[in-house]
Order: sequence, then C-alpha cells, then structure tokens
Amino acid sequence: NPVVLLLDDLHWADRPTLQLLQHLIRRSGDVPLLILGTYRDTDLVRTHPLAEVLADLRRADVVARLPLRGLELDDVLAMLVPEGTPGPDDRSLAEALWRETEGSPLFLREILRHLAETGAVSRGTDGHWRARRRIDRLGIPEGVKEVIARRLTRLGEATNDVLVTGSVAGREFTVEIVERISSLDADAVLDALDEAAAAGIVTEVPTHPGRYSFTHALVRQALYDSLSLARRVRWHQRVGEAVEVIAGDDGTGYLAELAYHFSQAAAVAGQAEKAIDYSRRAGQANMATVAYEEAARHFETALEVAEETGAGADVRGPILLELGQARWRFADPGARPAFAAAAALARGAGDPHTLAQAALGYAGASVRPIWVEVGVVNEEGIALLEEAIAALDGADDHLRALLLSTLARELYWQPGSRERRYDLSEEAVGIARRLADPATLARVLANHWLVVSGPGRVAELVATAEEEVALVETLGDPASTAPAYAYLAVSASLVGDMARMRATFERYIAIAEQLRDPVLVLAGQYGTAALAELTGRFAEADKLRREAFASAQEAGDRNSVIHFLGAMAWSLLVQGRVAEMVGPAAAAAGLYPRVAGTVHSLLACAWAYLGEVDNARDQLSLAGPPDERSSDILSLLSLVGQAEAAIVVGDASRAARLYDLLFPFEDLWVTVAHLSFIGSVGCFLGSLASMLGRHDAAVAHLRKALARHESAEVPVPMAMAQAKLAAALLARGGEADVPEGEAL
Repeated sequence: NPVVLLLDDLHWADRPTLQLLQHLIRRSGDVPLLILGTYRDTDLVRTHPLAEVLADLRRADVVARLPLRGLELDDVLAMLVPEGTPGPDDRSLAEALWRETEGSPLFLREILRHLAETGAVSRGTDGHWRARRRIDRLGIPEGVKEVIARRLTRLGEATNDVLVTGSVAGREFTVEIVERISSLDADAVLDALDEAAAAGIVTEVPTHPGRYSFTHALVRQALYDSLSLARRVRWHQRVGEAVEVIAGDDGTGYLAELAYHFSQAAAVAGQAEKAIDYSRRAGQANMATVAYEEAARHFETALEVAEETGAGADVRGPILLELGQARWRFADPGARPAFAAAAALARGAGDPHTLAQAALGYAGASVRPIWVEVGVVNEEGIALLEEAIAALDGADDHLRALLLSTLARELYWQPGSRERRYDLSEEAVGIARRLADPATLARVLANHWLVVSGPGRVAELVATAEEEVALVETLGDPASTAPAYAYLAVSASLVGDMARMRATFERYIAIAEQLRDPVLVLAGQYGTAALAELTGRFAEADKLRREAFASAQEAGDRNSVIHFLGAMAWSLLVQGRVAEMVGPAAAAAGLYPRVAGTVHSLLACAWAYLGEVDNARDQLSLAGPPDERSSDILSLLSLVGQAEAAIVVGDASRAARLYDLLFPFEDLWVTVAHLSFIGSVGCFLGSLASMLGRHDAAVAHLRKALARHESAEVPVPMAMAQAKLAAALLARGGEADVPEGEAL
C-alpha cells in the first residue's frame, strides 16, 4: 500500500538518522513511498550533516526541493476568519500581522495569542476581530521569542520558576524533577503547571501522567535562553542531582540524562568527574545495545570535558580507546585518529598497556574494508604494533599474544613476509594456549585464520575456523561469533562442503543483522548474492550485489570497486556478459596495484572469451608468469583466470605451468572469500589437460569435478563442468566420447 512518511524539523536530526533517510531514499525503488521532510534553512550551517545529505540528494532524480514561503495575505485572513465574510477590522488586522510575521504560521499564532491575552484585540461572538486601538499602534513584537517572553511575563512568578526548571530538564520534563528542585510544595507546582497549560505554554503528555511537554521547542528555548550562563550551569547541576536521587545508585535507565546535565555543569567544582563517569557509562550501555553512534557521542562528550578540565592521560587514554572502539563498530574513519591519540598519550606517560591497546585498535581497524584497500600494507599500524611489542617486558600475556597475531595479520600483503607472518602467528597461538584464556585464544585464532588464508594450508584453515567457532559459542559474544562463522563458511566452501557453507553462512547473516555492523551486513549481502547465483538465480544475485556496492560507496568503503569486481567478474563471464566486466576490471587494476596481477588475469580471460586474442596476450603479459610462491586468498582466482585465457590464445607453455601449479589443489574449490563461489579446481585442470593433449587426464578431472558439483547440488558449477567435459570428450574423440559429448 502507498505510504507517506512525514519527517519534521530535519535540522535537528543527527547524522545516523540522516544516513538512514539517505539510504531509504536511495533504496526505495518501486516501493510506493512518498517522504516529506521539512527543515529551517536558517538553522542550517555549511558543516551541518543535513547540508551534506542535501548536497548528495540534489543529484538524485527522485528528490525535489520545495521552498516553503510564508502564508499569503488571503491565507492569513482565512486563518483569522475561517467562516463568513471578513470585515474591515479583520482585513486591517490580517494586513498588520502579515507585514510583521511574513506569513509565518507559528509567529502568527503566538502574536495573536499575545494580543488577545493583553486585550489589544478581541474576537466577538460574530467571529470578527476588533481592536481596542489603531492597528498600527498595537505594539506587535519583532520576533517569536519576544512574543513568547512577553506572554511569560503575564504568568505568575512561581509558574515562571517552574517553567525555567522544566526548560533545563528538556523539551519534556516530569513533575517529580520540578518538585525536587523547586522551593514550592507539590500542590503549588501543580497549580503553576495548570496555569502554564491554560496559557498554551505546556501540555500534559497523555500517555505519561506527571510528564509535561513544551508546546513548541522555541517556547522551551526562550525560557532556557533567559538564564545567564552561570545560572544555566547551576540549574543543570541541580537537575542532575535530582535525577541521581530518582535513578538510584547505579543510574540505570537515566545514564544519558545524567551525562547530559553533569556535562553542562562541568564548570562547577566536582562536577567534571561526574560528567566523565556518567558519559562513559552511558556510552558503555549504548555499546551493549549496539547503539554505536550514540555511544560515540557520549565518549566524545567525556573526552571534551576531560580536555577542558585538564584531566591527565590516565583519564583521557581510556576514553579515547572507548571512542575508537565505538567508531570502529559503525565504520567511522575517525576510529584510527582516536587510537592514534591514545597511543600518543600512552607514549608520553610511559604506559605500555594503553599503548598496546591503542596499537591493537589502530591496526584492528584495517581488518574492516572501510579503512584499508585490498593489498595495501598498513605501515603506520605495523610500526605501532612493533613499538607496542617492544614496550612490553616480553612475558607471556594476553596483550603480547594479541599484538603478535595482529602484527602477523597486518603483514599479509607485505611482499616477502609470508614466513615471518606464519612464525609470528604461531608464536601468538602458542602463548594464547599456554594462558588458557578462551577469549584471547579466540581472537588470536581469528587473526591466525586470516594469516594462513589461501589454498596452501586449507586443512589448517578449516581446523582453525572450527576451533574458533567452538570457543566463541561458549563465550557468547556476538561480535566475535559473526566473523568466526564467516571464516568457517569460507573454509567449508574451499573444500567444497557447500551444505556446511550454506548453514554456517545463514547463522552469520542472522548475527550480522542483530549487531547492525555495516561491514558485516555488507559481507552478508554479497554472500547471499553468491549463494543465489550457485542455483542460477542470476537476476536476484545481480540486484543484491549492486545494492551492496551502492551501500559500500555510500559508506566511503575504499574497497567497494575491488569487492564488486570480485563478486561480479565470474558471474558476468559465465552469463556471457563479458563486455560489462572489462571497464570495472581496468579501473580496479589502477586502484589496487598490489592485486593488479589478479585483475590482469581476469581481464585476460575476458578478452579471450570475447575473441580479442591480442588483448588477452597483453593482459597475460601484465599478469606476469604464474608463481608458486603466491598463496594468498586471490591466488586460485588468478591462476584459473590465466588458465582460461592461455587455452584460448594457445599458450601451451603457460598452460603447462598452470596445470602443475593447480594440480595439488584439484580437490579444492575456487572461491573469492564470501564474494563468489566458482567451482572445483578440477574443472580448470580438465580444460588445461585437454588443451595440452592429455585427453584421458582431462576427462578424469572433469568427471570428478562434475560429480562433486552434483553432490553439492549447485546447478551453475554443474553446467560449467558439463560444458567443459563435453568439450574434452569431443576433443578426445573416442567411439563413445562423441555421442556423450554431444548429449552433454
């Protein structure tokens, strides 16, 4: 059914809310949805998050901007006299109001109330307005806040005191808060609120007895602005202390309120400590409920108070670590600067433990695609990790184990570092096992899986993922469980256990959605697309991948192009949509130089499929000679891309070398992490063997590959194996081969 969503006062929205709106607009597609958003451009500075969103949406053809002007004179007249024919006084009053308010409905309403309350104008029983003096001498105030201020002066002193207390408490406030602060007794407070409600200043919240709300934010703002800065600070302290009494010892349920009021009162002696404590606790509570953006704001508040009051490194360091973790969780690039600042403080204070945690946080960011490009070596992170390791005393402890394993992971793309990273990771695993600390061992194993990922140590990959899953399931930490399931799913796909891969990946997706972690959810989208494609649901897979790509680009993911290419490349090849791959692949080769060899291998395959033999040869040359030392997670994809191209261009020497390199991996599947599940290596060995004239070996490889694909119940790889087996049988040309090949 059609839906209209009205969002008022967007200038008050925070960044996450606006990002959600941006996402909804871009993803609504054919949904019959109309979104109406209003904002005051006078409240919009260039650095406001809404300004960024509006600039981005200006390019979208589904978005229109409608400037709202004030009411016209006839509209104002209709507002004054909704029924009947307006008289001369009605028109004169409407003209005066229209001139002064420029047709602002809120200003009109407030001024009319003010004039009526002062007796300057009155409305007769006939519905017409009459002025006690000439319209041009009514003394109309110049602004809404002045109107509100004049209306407030007509209320009693006690009522104004109660309203000021409420304005400090917030847009909504409770009778209990006011009673605890006010010198008035309970009945007097209620009398004051009744007077304010009768004047249209506040209204009781129907669903919450004892809770009141200001009728408009500007009413609350006018009251709040009437306080001097010194008085505001004192009032916030008093409100905070009242909330403390209501909240009890632990403050549960009130931490955000307490953090706000005491941070506003931080200038008062003794309140800075409370502001920092409540802000950190509020942030920690938000982290526990996956409200990461809110958590970051609380940690930022704690840090601001700590810096303004000259707190030492022992106070600021832990806050910076928490801030980095919160930003890390919602893929904010500001995570790394927070960890770097924590490291600088720890370095100056000679604090090796905080330095270690900062180094882990800084480097931990690079496992998230939002911060680092595929194939890029995080030199700053490596240097910080090595510094932190040197600062520790060398004893076996959980920090040393984590530092060593994280350093090993960071060396993944550094040329010539394979043996060093293996040694570092194995040392870390040994320390973690001796410590008998399941949480540390789980984190070290997660890094170890990444360190050894690739076709060379598949049995170890599977065993590591299985042990990690067993550990994190006992720990009950969803943030650790999701990656563990992802690693086990990818490991299962490498050995062709597609049933286990599907089941494990489904668990991963459920946890990723529960965590609201954008990077984990994005990986889930790509994985779901890859699973859909295995069964031939190409349109569904294509849609999911394009949505994931758009989300990644919105989030500023620098890996978006290479991930999209890794997800789409083989899909386009098997669908015969080869030409669509060439442009993105050529762009990726320039963007990601350390994995350019893999991209050139795919381009060679694409040009070969298109019959552009010279271009294919050029790309094979750029890809370089096949290298047995290459054993990263992309190496099988690179080798099979070259294999397909070498067959078409007739490069027998390269084909023979590729056959030898791929042969040890015959029982593995070619996969691109969670992005694409291509099929058995045996398929490509069979084609290479056929091209080299080893016809019996070719048929044997392909029969085995087809059987594995049939067992896995994956129609697309089955079709690929059938086509390749048919070609091999026809090439062998035996008496029974030709009819079988034709049938296939």
